[in-house]
Amino acid sequence: MVRITKLLTLRLRVGSVMLLLALVPMIGLAGFAGKEAVDIIDRRAELNDVEAASEELLVFVALEAAVVDEIYWSGANRIISSFGIPQGFVTAAYGFDLEDELLEAQQEVDQFLAQAGDSQLTQQFNAARRDSADAPLTTSSLSLFEEEVLRPLVDSKTIEVIDMAAGLEGATELVRTTQLLDRSNALRSTLVDLITAYFYVAVFGADADPAAARQLSDLRANYDRGIADVDGLVEPGSNIDDSWDALRSDEATLSLLRVVDTVLLDPAFEPVVQGDELDPSGLGNLAEVFNSADEAATTHEGLLEVVATDLKAEVETQRSAADQRVWFVGSAVLIVSIITIASAVISTRSIVQPLTDLANVAELLRAGDNSASVGVRGPSEVRTVAETLNEAVANLRRAETQALALADGRLDDLAEEEVATGTLGASLATAVERLRVSLGEREEYRRRLAHEASHDGLTGVPNRSASLEHLQGALARAQRAETDVAVLFVDLDNFKQVNDLRGHAAGDRLLREVASRLIRSCRDGDLVGRIGGDEFLVIAEPVADEDEAKALSERLLETVCAPFDDGDGDSTPSASIGAALAGGRLKASDVIHDADLAVYEAKEAGRGRTAFCDDEMRSRLLAEADLESAIRHGLEADEFSLHFQPTFNLATGELDGAEALLRWEREGVGQIRPERFIEFAERTDLISEIDSWVMRRGLQHLASWQDDDMLSSLHLAVNVSGRHLLRGDLSREVRDAIEATGANPKLLTVEVTESALLDDFATAAHHLTNLREMGIQIAIDDFGTGYTSLSHLRRLPVDILKVDRTFTSNLHRSDDLSLVKLVIETGHLLGHEVTVEGVEGVQQEDILRGLGADRLQGYRFGRPMPENDLRGHLGRAAAGTLNSIGRDDHVDDEHDVTDPGEADAANVVDVT
Repeated sequence: MVRITKLLTLRLRVGSVMLLLALVPMIGLAGFAGKEAVDIIDRRAELNDVEAASEELLVFVALEAAVVDEIYWSGANRIISSFGIPQGFVTAAYGFDLEDELLEAQQEVDQFLAQAGDSQLTQQFNAARRDSADAPLTTSSLSLFEEEVLRPLVDSKTIEVIDMAAGLEGATELVRTTQLLDRSNALRSTLVDLITAYFYVAVFGADADPAAARQLSDLRANYDRGIADVDGLVEPGSNIDDSWDALRSDEATLSLLRVVDTVLLDPAFEPVVQGDELDPSGLGNLAEVFNSADEAATTHEGLLEVVATDLKAEVETQRSAADQRVWFVGSAVLIVSIITIASAVISTRSIVQPLTDLANVAELLRAGDNSASVGVRGPSEVRTVAETLNEAVANLRRAETQALALADGRLDDLAEEEVATGTLGASLATAVERLRVSLGEREEYRRRLAHEASHDGLTGVPNRSASLEHLQGALARAQRAETDVAVLFVDLDNFKQVNDLRGHAAGDRLLREVASRLIRSCRDGDLVGRIGGDEFLVIAEPVADEDEAKALSERLLETVCAPFDDGDGDSTPSASIGAALAGGRLKASDVIHDADLAVYEAKEAGRGRTAFCDDEMRSRLLAEADLESAIRHGLEADEFSLHFQPTFNLATGELDGAEALLRWEREGVGQIRPERFIEFAERTDLISEIDSWVMRRGLQHLASWQDDDMLSSLHLAVNVSGRHLLRGDLSREVRDAIEATGANPKLLTVEVTESALLDDFATAAHHLTNLREMGIQIAIDDFGTGYTSLSHLRRLPVDILKVDRTFTSNLHRSDDLSLVKLVIETGHLLGHEVTVEGVEGVQQEDILRGLGADRLQGYRFGRPMPENDLRGHLGRAAAGTLNSIGRDDHVDDEHDVTDPGEADAANVVDVT
């Protein structure tokens, strides 16, 4: 009795499940149908919104077209009235009444304003109409209203319609039609602007407003692009295709475009208004264009109406599709419900009883009774389950027997037992094997990832992070063992050229070869890592002292720089190595910084060598850093000043120029001699900043001299470093400085050293040409020391050659005298003036005068001096009261230079 009750209970439970299974799809269908109904209602509402917005858009488009008509006819009336031409004359001559046309346009505007129903818009337009009546002919409040109020409103309505259509799922054709509406409206707007711009240029001429002529050209090009845009959206054979073909072939539009092209392309085109006169013939032509413009605008508006009609038809098509979908969904729900109920009745009878039998056997198995079996009946799927369950029960019984035999130690009995039949045994064996393989592969993958995360993929050596981690550990070990660690920074020379000239593959081969050589040359326990593109790091531990570290770096350099065959021929690498000892420090960044400083020193010394960072290097670099900071501070704090050394013109016997020389009065230190900081600045970009400062300050002085009777005609020479000339935009800086100061560029001379020209002749010649085109003179300083060839000299934009003072001091020697003579004659032969530096006595002056020099400079004619002293010096020279000016036999060559060191500083190091 208990068993029967359980079976009934189970049957009822299965039956309930089957009933629920039958009801679930019906409930789902009902929910789906309800959702579809809501979606269709929403879609119809959205389609109605699209239709309403499209109708509103067409009202605004028509309003805009009417406003444009009013602008045209209002402008025509005002032009005719302003020149006193009677309206009757225009009507008789050209066949239309301007006042009637204007009145008709105004009535049409008022009609569409009423349709728009926007009171604020109506108020804005009426205000614009009143203001336009009193505005000049060249301005129109109505035009501003059309461009700034009405057209943005049309554009926003167009975007609104497009966004609505784009939000409808599956409405591809509707979206295309709305896009076509947008492009057609844009084409019409472009035509309106084109007509407006044409009438302005046609009436007043392109010379009256070049911007209007450019706008007309741009609008003409935009109209062609708009034609292409619309043409790409019009489908052949569609409702819009005929209207589009009519517009493309519309004679009024084509005529309008032809007259626009005439205005743009005909240089002999004459405007209607010429000065204060009105050209009647031009007015007639303009009247004809008025008619063409009106017809063309009407044609474009007609295209918009056709597109809008097509849009309404597409909306109606979408609504019909939504109605059909409602009928389809309802029918589908009814049919599926009938089929589901019938299937549930049949399946319940054929499935419930077999499932009940399966449940009984499952209950027995859960209770530990594995002796039962289930009858095989019902659908094929249920029979398969019953057969599988019976097989599983049999396998379970055999597995239980084997487990008991194993627990009792009866291995013989275990061997005699049958193994599990079916796929169970094979599946277990396969699963175990796959698990073992999977675990092995996972471990290998983890190991490979760990290796790749810490090693360079190209060379296989540790990467930057792994190298720094190793160095940090090495520093800790060295501190505990009271030993030292050496860090060697290996930087390949000219590696970029290898990539640029031979390709990145050659560069990769070189990096791999260098890494391999470093590993072979290091000791066991040392680490070789790659920390950048062409930078390697060698960490050697332990090392006894600096000598061992230096020996290691020399050995590495010798190994790295040996030739090798890289597959494309022999290649000889070059590297610079910087070495540093930890010295008890525990921060890896500090040691690497020292090694980096050392490799910089090695490169500065010529590359392909080693350098060791010691206390002396650190002190020197610290001093240079302090000097750099002091120079920057000095430029900002105005610690620098200019002194001026005059030049003597042998032809006029006057001091007619001066060279600007830099002086530095450092706060708290005093005067800093130029050779103390110029040479350092030349190695860095500081020299460019110094050059710029000197140029700006020199031009400020030159500008201030223009109002000084004593200094107004004085030429100023300013030196520019080769680094600045070749790497900066010198001509732009000088132009900006001249514009800022108002200095006369014809009184400025830019001096560059001869050696700067040899570094990059083409670049130097380019910048000097730009300077010379501004009226600035160009001088080559220290000429004779750089071995400039005559072919180069002839191609340079040079005005002055300045002979270096090293030749002047030995004029008593025949070879130096001949050389100076040759330089002077060569300069004159090439059309250059020649200035000789370092003239310190009368004897030198006499010799150089005889050799034909043009100007002289040196202590003979004045030391470098401040501006105030220069003014007095020039005054005394003009009055003839300076003993050191002119031919004074009482001045002795050998005693004129009271401080040779200062002379050297002034004439050798005063490059800036």
